[in-house]
Amino acid sequence: MDKPTWMALARFTTNENYGDTGYADRTLAIWVGTGFYHFTTYSNGNNNIMNNVKYGTKLDGVWVYVYFGYERRDIK
Repeated sequence: MDKPTWMALARFTTNENYGDTGYADRTLAIWVGTGFYHFTTYSNGNNNIMNNVKYGTKLDGVWVYVYFGYERRDIK
């Protein structure tokens, strides 16, 4: 069996049913790929803000700290 290119680590949503509705449903989502972490979120008018962060050559046995802050604002 082949290994996937990347794997999901975490996905946070604000939907009541916690279902995956695609873009604009990820308050924060994190994947890990070969050599990088892939972070995605959204903002008003931009449904896919993302950033890839490289890590060193080793991932096994390494602790990673991710800090994430969020404030929901209702715009009228």
